[in-house]
Amino acid sequence: MFERVPEPEFMQGVEQCQEYNQEFIDYPQCLASFIDTYNKFVGIHAGTIIDLGSGTCNFVIELCKVYPKLNFVCYEVSEEMIKIANQNIINNQLDNRIKIVEDNFFNACGTFDVVIANRVLHHINDTDNFWKLLSRLSNQVLVCDLERPYELDYIQQSITGDLKNSFMAAYTVDEVSKQISNYNYYISREIRNDNLCTYTVFTNKDT
Repeated sequence: MFERVPEPEFMQGVEQCQEYNQEFIDYPQCLASFIDTYNKFVGIHAGTIIDLGSGTCNFVIELCKVYPKLNFVCYEVSEEMIKIANQNIINNQLDNRIKIVEDNFFNACGTFDVVIANRVLHHINDTDNFWKLLSRLSNQVLVCDLERPYELDYIQQSITGDLKNSFMAAYTVDEVSKQISNYNYYISREIRNDNLCTYTVFTNKDT
């Protein structure tokens, strides 16, 4: 097992943010897969969701399309991400259902039906306060992210660009399990088509 290599907490470069947004245009199956994950582990069809580190809001927009009774408060600190997100929201005529807050999500407050953090945890170094924040914001939690592989060689040979950096910065399932040990959260691990892994942290629907 190799040591985690942290990466910046958010993307700010114009080209980097545009490439992130383009990923969902080129690979819409990423959005469809997230909807499946949401349905499996959350399934709430009405209410207000807080989304932490919303990026260009692609996942939130997709949820809005599927569930017309969901509304969102989205925290994002990157100015370039917010510019793209606002355009995406306008293009989909969802500005009445999605509110973007330009701030560090550690400043988020209030109570929500669900808290989502998708592709965010690998950017976080202060994991104790991250999980404390989630538990304050909602009883329903959905956290999805990449799992750091045990073999460094596989990443170096097979993955490039930002995705490589993300896998290097990701946590292992064992590490995440320790992080959530004081909470009533569960973890599900999935193997991707490229033999790399992702995980989902969620709250039992029956609790």
